[in-house]
Amino acid sequence: MVTSENDLHFIKPSLRLPNNYVSRKRLLTIIDHLLFQPLLIINSQKGFGSSTLMADWCITRSEEYSLGIAWITASESYNEKRDFERNLVEQLEPFFVKSAPSHYSTEKKGRADTDDQLRDDKNILRFFSSHIPIKKDVVLVIDNYNRITSQQIHSLMDKIVDLMPVNVHIALISNTLPPLSVVLRQVTGRALVITREELLMSSEEIDMFLKTQASYTCSSQELRRIKEITNGWVIALQLIALELKKGIAVSEALERILSGRCATVNSFIEDSLRSLSNNEKAFILNTSLLGGFNSGLADYALSRHGSDKLISKSLEKTYLLMADQDNKTFSYHLIFVAYLTQLAVKTSPEKSKIVFDRAVQWYLKSDDINGAIQTLIRSKDWNFC
Repeated sequence: MVTSENDLHFIKPSLRLPNNYVSRKRLLTIIDHLLFQPLLIINSQKGFGSSTLMADWCITRSEEYSLGIAWITASESYNEKRDFERNLVEQLEPFFVKSAPSHYSTEKKGRADTDDQLRDDKNILRFFSSHIPIKKDVVLVIDNYNRITSQQIHSLMDKIVDLMPVNVHIALISNTLPPLSVVLRQVTGRALVITREELLMSSEEIDMFLKTQASYTCSSQELRRIKEITNGWVIALQLIALELKKGIAVSEALERILSGRCATVNSFIEDSLRSLSNNEKAFILNTSLLGGFNSGLADYALSRHGSDKLISKSLEKTYLLMADQDNKTFSYHLIFVAYLTQLAVKTSPEKSKIVFDRAVQWYLKSDDINGAIQTLIRSKDWNFC
């Protein structure tokens, strides 16, 4: 059986929760505070379960709190202001009624009239000024907000958050912190931010997750080891659960994973790599040799330019690469490293040696002796070391 990203059902950005989904009550309680402020940002990269978490909240709270829920999954087309505003209004309209005549309408008119209206920066604001919600609270969720790169749209979002009715709330799900006035709003109690660190599962949540997903009850020692290796990341836990469902002991499953001999994890890695271009695949394999790295080290070690763009694509298209909190240093998760480096050396042993050598040079030029030593150890070139 080939394990693919599609098997990791908890990451689907829909309002249907998967079977055996483990509800994150701790985080649902935090999201409840959205109803007392205009803006929530769930800031985490792909694979942390942020979309499913928000869907869980929408489902469990919509009836309890009489909410109107509008859900948009952003695409690159949303960088066009006309498309962005049209979609906002179309999603929100079912939860509003007109309170006064409005210049804005999504009724089908002549194309020229509609386009002229949509050129106006204030049409979504006019919608809010001329409509009132029919629900106690309305929540607009914009998933994949990181796909919106237009500063014009970001500026418009700032206006919307500041001027929309008090019972309208916006939740943005993004793998980068949006360039909105987030810090100021946090200080003034008008924004709530959930980071990827908060999305990591606690030991208690891991225990419940494995009981639900694999019908397995961990000992306290096993639980500590799993937490140490996965750090509570849901993708890693799902892959471990698939191993435990086969009746494999925790110690054996973890040893196979960390040595690159776990068929479940290896198939998942291979499936992820098949979705990439040859250039992207080579970049991932070669940078897996580096341990933690930034774009400067990647450029130097791989004798290339523009690693920052390939890093962004890797974060967007796979679950393999992890970013630090500031999106400046990157590494591959512990459960993926062994097999990725094995693939890199197997695919091109000469290129792997060059990457190791140039990485050592980069660290020495940066007066980072420890980084050079760690790279030499990873290379297993004991003579050079």
